[in-house]
Amino acid sequence: MFNNAGYAFAGALEAATNEQLQRLINTNLLGTILVTKAFLPYFRTRRTGTIITTTSSTAYIPYPFIAVYEAVKSALETWTAGMSYELDRMGLTIKTIVPGYMRTDFGKNGEFAAHEDYQEEFNKYIEKLMAETAALSDSPDDVAAIVYEAAR
Repeated sequence: MFNNAGYAFAGALEAATNEQLQRLINTNLLGTILVTKAFLPYFRTRRTGTIITTTSSTAYIPYPFIAVYEAVKSALETWTAGMSYELDRMGLTIKTIVPGYMRTDFGKNGEFAAHEDYQEEFNKYIEKLMAETAALSDSPDDVAAIVYEAAR
């Protein structure tokens, strides 16, 4: 099983609506947990199975303006660690894949929250991030190879 659904969210916390925050947490965290929960009876009956969840390097390296996204990815890391003890006795494995910034449209397709008091700094940060990560971003093919290896 591969948990890979999610989307990016960036902006000052003060700019985010409660609905935006709930949507992010429901999709990127609660959705992963509920989908995994739905698969567990099947895996438990088989006494075998591997669960892989995509998190993010932002779970370990904090950046401005994506703190809520980072918190969700950190929560998935901790959840996975705790679940590993719960599932191990049944022969089930749970792992995370921790990519950095990807060479995809993931960031462009995310949701943004704007606030005039933060916008100048936010724009500078995003511009710098895009310039720096372009050369250092992970290839989807490389990450797919890691997922394949983790599943095997």
